[in-house]
Amino acid sequence: MAGLGEVPSLVVEGDFTEAGGRRAMAELIARHPEGDAAFAAPDSMAAGALTAPLAAGRRVP
Repeated sequence: MAGLGEVPSLVVEGDFTEAGGRRAMAELIARHPEGDAAFAAPDSMAAGALTAPLAAGRRVP
């Protein structure tokens, strides 16, 4: 992360499902509401992760 080192509160593990991605992203939003980017893999978790910001009233480009 651009020389920042590991920041444990920015890492949330999921169960490789769409629901897992949604839960993980919701947890990240709760921990860091100022966040404006995320990385998710595999595609199933990424699809779920896209729904959490929308549910929180945020835009997803």
